[in-house]
Amino acid sequence: MDFGDVFPESSAGLPVVFDMEVLNDTAVPIRFLHVDPECGCTSATIPPREIPPGDVANLILEFDVRGRTGMQSHGVAYELRGQGDTESRFAALEIQFNVVRDLILSRPSVTVRCDPSTPLTGQTLSSDLLSVVLSDAIMNAGPARVDITPVRGPPEGVTLQELPTREEVPGALFAVMVSGDHLSSPELSARVALEIVIRGADDAVLAQGPATLHVQIVPSVEIVTDPADRFLGILQSSHLPHESAIRVRSEPPLDFRVSPGFTSGEAADVAWSLSPSDPNAPSCPVWLLRISVRRVSGTGAHTVRIPLEISGDDANGHWSSRKELDVSWIALD
Repeated sequence: MDFGDVFPESSAGLPVVFDMEVLNDTAVPIRFLHVDPECGCTSATIPPREIPPGDVANLILEFDVRGRTGMQSHGVAYELRGQGDTESRFAALEIQFNVVRDLILSRPSVTVRCDPSTPLTGQTLSSDLLSVVLSDAIMNAGPARVDITPVRGPPEGVTLQELPTREEVPGALFAVMVSGDHLSSPELSARVALEIVIRGADDAVLAQGPATLHVQIVPSVEIVTDPADRFLGILQSSHLPHESAIRVRSEPPLDFRVSPGFTSGEAADVAWSLSPSDPNAPSCPVWLLRISVRRVSGTGAHTVRIPLEISGDDANGHWSSRKELDVSWIALD
């Protein structure tokens, strides 16, 4: 039997229930003796009384669809016996239905990164943005807002912050915020149980359901260079332009790419550009920062601040890191 699409969140997250009528088309009363679902996610109820000939009774099936989506197929076996029979009969029922989610998180886990070299006290850390994705049916119903409530699991200092936006339904866009005052270590892993409620303009519940968000706090990725490379030396105007190269890498060592807008630049008498050490790999563990001092404006110490932004992916997800690099030299006539 195919029951088509079911929308568990529209029933406040309760189990999916199918109530079926069965007709006794035999000449004797029939009693259901036992029911055996093939899956632990299924519970079944059989009629408590005999079913007279020509009468109907109800078979009720409940399915726990938490964590499930898409087409489902479950078998249920019934044992029954007619009045006067010495042996039981067996009937098998195959149930099919399609679980359509009215709301899901844009991703099931989020990573918050912190700088282990900086004291955690006083820091407020933020994750990348997450959102509650609503089905077309719910969007057509005119959702007015999304309420997200942690019901179990958030460690002390971990909160959800709603972010205002014009494009999303209010409350659907949020970030995980972490107070460093409550962290004893820069690493943490926790599963946060959420209850998500979609409300209409009249505050009526359009959909409701649970979700689980995995929150990880891990050390951030840092931009690393050799301090000695950042001093270009003593430069004389007769020896200009002066060309230097600085190796840029990450800690921990990872493949990365340079963000658009940070691959080149210039300031006053200096120009710079970044390129991968492997020209055939747009993402690699070492990039070369090439600096050209074209002229000197006066003698003495000079410093230029070069903004860098890199990003990549590791076992904890996407990361990015930004730093301003001071490069200096001494100019002589």
